[in-house]
Amino acid sequence: MSEDGYVTLRLVGADVLRADGLERSGELTLADGLLQDASGAREVDLNGYRLLPGIVDLHGDGFERHVAPRRGAMKQMGEGIRATEAELAANGITTGVLAQFLSWEGGLRGAEFAHQVFEGIREVRSQLVTDLIPQLRFEIHLLDLYDTLPAQIADWEVPYVVFNDHLPHDRLAQGKKPPRLTGQALKAGRNPEKHFEMLLEMHARRDEVGPALDRLCNLLRQNGICFGSHDDHSAQDREIWRA
Repeated sequence: MSEDGYVTLRLVGADVLRADGLERSGELTLADGLLQDASGAREVDLNGYRLLPGIVDLHGDGFERHVAPRRGAMKQMGEGIRATEAELAANGITTGVLAQFLSWEGGLRGAEFAHQVFEGIREVRSQLVTDLIPQLRFEIHLLDLYDTLPAQIADWEVPYVVFNDHLPHDRLAQGKKPPRLTGQALKAGRNPEKHFEMLLEMHARRDEVGPALDRLCNLLRQNGICFGSHDDHSAQDREIWRA
C-alpha cells in the first residue's frame, strides 16, 4: 500500500477494452490510483470478466429522488449528492453530468432549488471519487435573468449550459390554457390565473429571445462555458441551435 493509501494491484485474465479494441485475457496494473507499470503488485484473477473504461453520463436528470425535499427525509443537499454519486459509481459511471433546471416552471425547477443543488455539488465534489459536473438547463424565455445569469453561473461553478424551450407556444398562440396548467401552477406556488398570464407574457416576448440569447452566449463563451440544446425534434432544430 502506498503512502496515499492506494493498494497496488495487477488485474489479470479479464478481457480489457482498449482504444484499439478488446484485448482477450489482458492485464492492467493499478498503482497510486493510476493505470501504470509497477512492481510488487498483488495479483487479482478476473478471468471471465471484462474491464471497461468508466461510463460518461452526458445528461443525467434522474437524481431528484436523492435531493428533492420530502416529508421526514434527510434534507442535507450534500448528502443527497453523495447518494447520487454512490448510485452512479455502482453502475460503472465515473463521470456524471447532473442536469438541473432553471425554469419558469418553479418548484424543483425553480431558481431557489437550483441554487441549493449547485451549492450541494460544490460542497462535496472534491470529496467524491466520481467526477460530477453540474449542468444548467436554462429556459430561454426567462428574459429578466439574462443580465445576472453569467455572474450566477460563475458563482455556481457551472461549466456547461443547455438551453430549453418548454413553453407550449401552439396553445398560447391561440390564447388557450395548456393541459395540466393548474397542477403545474400549484406545484410552483402560483395562482393558476397568474401562472397563465406569465406564460402568455413570455410567449408575447418570444422575438426578444434570439438577440438576447446571442448576447448571453457571447458572454458565456468568453468564460469558457460549454453549450448544448435539449429536446430538439428535427434536423432543422439542430441546425438552428448549432448556429
